[in-house]
Amino acid sequence: MDDSRRNEESPGETNDVTPVGAAVVDETSISTEERAPKRVSLRRVKGEIKNRETAWKSRHLDPLENLVRAKVPSVNLRLYGRWWQFERWLRDVLRLEIMAKYGSAWHTRLKNSSTSQAKDASKNSYMPSPDDANPLALADLEELRQLIEEHWDIVEYALVPKTRWNGLLDTLTSVRNRIGHARRPAENDLLRIEAALGDLDSGARRCLEAYQNHEFVAAGEPSRVASEWQRKSGSEKTASENAINPLQNETSQ
Repeated sequence: MDDSRRNEESPGETNDVTPVGAAVVDETSISTEERAPKRVSLRRVKGEIKNRETAWKSRHLDPLENLVRAKVPSVNLRLYGRWWQFERWLRDVLRLEIMAKYGSAWHTRLKNSSTSQAKDASKNSYMPSPDDANPLALADLEELRQLIEEHWDIVEYALVPKTRWNGLLDTLTSVRNRIGHARRPAENDLLRIEAALGDLDSGARRCLEAYQNHEFVAAGEPSRVASEWQRKSGSEKTASENAINPLQNETSQ
C-alpha cells in the first residue's frame, strides 16, 4: 500500500482541503472592532426608556396631572374647579325652585336665557352639548344674579342673607373676571371661593334634602304636602274672592 492510500485510511487524521469555490478568509485582516460585540451607548438606552415612560404616562395619567406637567399652575386648576362648583350650583338651585313653583312652564320665566339658548343651539348644532336642553346653561354670572334677584323669595333659604349675598357676589365677580380672562389669580382668590362654598353648604343640603327625603303616610292620615297645598289654595281662593267682592265682604263684616 502506497503512502498516499495509507494517509487516507488512517483514523484520526483529516485532510485540510479547501473546497473549490469557497472564499478564503484571512483572519489577520479582521479588525478588533469587528470581532468584538457591538456596544450600545448607556445614554441612548436611558433616553429610549425615558421616551417610552413619557409616552405611557401621556396615555394613562389623569388629565389634571398632564396639565400640571404642562406647567399650568395648580392654583389655577383649583380655582377653575371651585368656580365651576359655585356657578353650577347657582344654576341648579334656580332650576329646582323655579321648576317647582311654575311646573312645566318654568322656562317661560327665563326669557333672556331662552332666547340666547335658541340662538346658540341653531348656530352650534354641529357640536351639541349635554346642557343644550337647559336654558340656564348660557346664563352668565350677571344674568344669574338678576334671576336670583327676581326669584329671591324661593331661593333665599338656600343662600345667605341678602345683604351679605350682594357683597359676596361683588367680590366673586372680580375673581370670576380674572379666571375668565386667564389672568393670574390674586393671593386669596382660592380662599374666597372656598369660603363662599362653605357658607352655601348648609343651604345646599337643605335644598337637596327637601327633594330627596321620603315621607311615609299611613292610610287615613293627612299628608303634610297635601295639607300645605290645601292651605295655599284656600288662602289664594279667599284672596281672589276678597279682591272681586270687597264691598260684599265689608257688609258681611
